[in-house]
Amino acid sequence: ERLSKSDDALAQSRADERKFRHSAMHDSLTGLPNLTLFTDRVDKAIAQAKRHNWRLAVIFIDLNGFKMINDTHGHETGDHVLQMVGQRLQGAVRAGDTVSRRSGDEFLLLMLEAKNEPTVAAFARKILDIIGVPCGVDGVSFAVTASIGIALYPDHGSSPRELLKGADAAMYVSKQQKIGPAFYSQAAASAPSHPTTDHKRSAAK
Repeated sequence: ERLSKSDDALAQSRADERKFRHSAMHDSLTGLPNLTLFTDRVDKAIAQAKRHNWRLAVIFIDLNGFKMINDTHGHETGDHVLQMVGQRLQGAVRAGDTVSRRSGDEFLLLMLEAKNEPTVAAFARKILDIIGVPCGVDGVSFAVTASIGIALYPDHGSSPRELLKGADAAMYVSKQQKIGPAFYSQAAASAPSHPTTDHKRSAAK
C-alpha cells in the first residue's frame, strides 16, 4: 500500500509537471502556443529549411478595431472573439504549421514549405476572409478585420528575431496603408528606415 501511494504521488507529480510545462508554453485564453514556443518552433523550422532548401513564412496578424469591442461590450465578450479567431486560424493551417497568440489581439502563423510570395499572399488573403466572417457572441454579431504582415525565410531574415521583426514591420505598413497582406519587402521599400515595434504599438488599433 505504501508503494502504491508512492506510485500515485509520482504519477501526480509528473502530471503536475506536464501541466506546468504546457501552461508555460501556451496562451491561457486560447490554448495556442505562446511567443516563447512559437519562437522555438521558428528556430527549429529554420534549421530544417536550411537542410531542405525550403522557404518559410512568418505571418503577423493584428485585429483591427478590437479595442472598441472590449470598450463597448466588455472584456469577456472580447475574450470570446479572440477564442473564436484562434480556433478559426487553427482550422485553416496545415499539419506542421503553427498558430500562436502573441499578445492582446495579435496572432502569429508559421507556414512551413512556403513555395513563393504569390502562394503565401493567397493564403494570407484566405486568412483575412476567415477572420472576416462575423463572430456571434450572446446574440450579437461582431465583424472583425485584420492587418497582416509577412516575412519570408531566407528572403527577409535568417533568424526568428529577424523574421518576427520583419513581419511586424510589414503588418504596420498593411495597417497604415490599408493594402491587405504586406510583405517585408514592401515595408522596407516604403520607408528609409523600416518601422519598429515601438512605432507599431503606438498605431491606432
